[in-house]
Amino acid sequence: MKRSLVVVLAVSGMAVTAPAGASAAALDLGPACTYSGAPMPVSGSGFTPNMTVMLSGSASGTATTDATGSFRAPLVAPASSSLTGRTATVRAAEVGGNPANTTTAKVKVVKDLLATNAPIQGRPSGVTRWRFAGFQPGRPIYGHYRRGGRTLRNYRFGVAKGPCGTLSVRARRVPATSRPGHWTLQLDQRSSYHRTTEPRRTITFTIVRRVR
Repeated sequence: MKRSLVVVLAVSGMAVTAPAGASAAALDLGPACTYSGAPMPVSGSGFTPNMTVMLSGSASGTATTDATGSFRAPLVAPASSSLTGRTATVRAAEVGGNPANTTTAKVKVVKDLLATNAPIQGRPSGVTRWRFAGFQPGRPIYGHYRRGGRTLRNYRFGVAKGPCGTLSVRARRVPATSRPGHWTLQLDQRSSYHRTTEPRRTITFTIVRRVR
């Protein structure tokens, strides 16, 4: 009787190693969301020590790695007109060292800190779509409606959500007695008005009596 040999391969705890020359480089753009023109400290690791790294894409610059192959570079967030957040991409590539040390990272960029479309123009009691961005996520957004040095209404629009602190909600233009005159709307994340609240966004507008 013929006997044959069978090789049985047992796989247990197999370690997978990266192919030679593969990149171990990593790039960090900081918070998941930022705003136009804000400081954007970029950091990298896993590059060849004491080498130049070229940064390009939505923000650009150069950096030099230290003895551990890491670096930090002070970039500036690119411009954005979005109240929902545009995606910015930064690419890091080692110059003159290991060509495999190339990596990218993405970040959302909104128009500004405490930004809004502020749809004030129109009938004061009319309901319209308000949009906000750049607020602290998980906290309410308040509008403090003031006239003649007095706060007539502290209005809660809703809670900022997501990494960019955004909110889209339907609400009245002026949720208070719409008297003619010069008004100030202060947007912040405190439930009551304080003139020194930081950060804050201040919008001025005028209500006029229409003659028919």
